[in-house]
Amino acid sequence: MYTMPASISSGICRKKNVSSRVRMCAPSTSASVMMMILWYRTFSSVNSSLIPAPIAVMIVRATRWRAVLLLLVVLPFWTSFLVRTYATVFLLRDSGPINQVLLSLGVIAEPVQMLYTGGAVLFGLVTCAVPFAVLPIYGSLEKLDPALLEAAEALGATGWRRFLRVTWPLTRP
Repeated sequence: MYTMPASISSGICRKKNVSSRVRMCAPSTSASVMMMILWYRTFSSVNSSLIPAPIAVMIVRATRWRAVLLLLVVLPFWTSFLVRTYATVFLLRDSGPINQVLLSLGVIAEPVQMLYTGGAVLFGLVTCAVPFAVLPIYGSLEKLDPALLEAAEALGATGWRRFLRVTWPLTRP
């Protein structure tokens, strides 16, 4: 029988018996778990769509560092998902580098619990999806004719107007 992770089932079932399983399937419990799943799904989808676009633009505009930046985007594909998960655990643990930097800068007085939280789950979901989105966006931006952007600018279009009227429609799938 599948058991729920502690982050989802905390407060739902502490003991593994029949009454806790019945309580776990109660409508109020199911609704709260479904709302949490919907929130994680929405947050990770939105951020996995918004974060890669500026990264792809930066790679397209970089001339000297383009190969290095593309290597950094492709590098996660060379490692297994398990290795990336352990690297995330290493970064987010109480004695990890993030907490150590925050402690040394005096931002926090004691280590912050980052691992095994909703934020850690969202961080993992987004960081796994970003490389998959950067490469197609980069490919479509690289094929975009710069003369079209120059023409839009010559006609008085601002940066956002150029993006909304030229770049966005031409780079959509």
